[in-house]
Order: sequence, then structure tokens, then C-alpha cells
Amino acid sequence: MMFLVIQRTKPGLAITPEMFDPFLASIEYLKDLEKKGVIKSLWAFVDGSGGGGIADVPSADQLLQLLQGSPVSGFVDYEVHPLTSIDVAAEMMRKGKEAAAKMGK
Repeated sequence: MMFLVIQRTKPGLAITPEMFDPFLASIEYLKDLEKKGVIKSLWAFVDGSGGGGIADVPSADQLLQLLQGSPVSGFVDYEVHPLTSIDVAAEMMRKGKEAAAKMGK
């Protein structure tokens, strides 16, 4: 399953000099997952507030384990969205349109 994962620093969290090490370790953790093919895309927000990526894992349970394994899991909030292909989404729209048309008759 593919998931869009957005990670943002918890609101109001004051970043101290000691916190840079876990954040840098988190980048290495994510880059390692990217090398293993678990993360398909990895990026950071220009304003420094967080970043995100596309994870390809067998289940939401495995994604949760990966997120909790991050060195910064206690300092960030995650926003997670399951993904599908645009072709699958288009087919669902076609079926929805057909169903709506039948209901209107």
C-alpha cells in the first residue's frame, strides 16, 4: 500500500540545540528506508516546519511501526493519507457517475 506521510514539528515545540541530533538521526533513518525501497519519495519543507514522503508498505500497521521507530516520533505530528493510482480513482468516478445517473431516473 502506498501512503502519503506528512511530518510536522509539534506546534509550540521549542527546538533546543540538543534536539538537532534526533532530527539529523531521523533524516538518516528516512534515507535508509528510501535506499531499501520502503520510501519512494522524500522531501522537506523549505520553511523548516517538516517534510514528507511516499511510503510503500504492506499495511497501515507496518507504517505505524516505521513512524514510531523514527528518532523524532515524540517531537512531530504525522498526517497520513492512503493513496491509489489516478486510473483507479478515475474508474471509481465513472462508476459513481453511472450510479448517480441511475438514481436520477
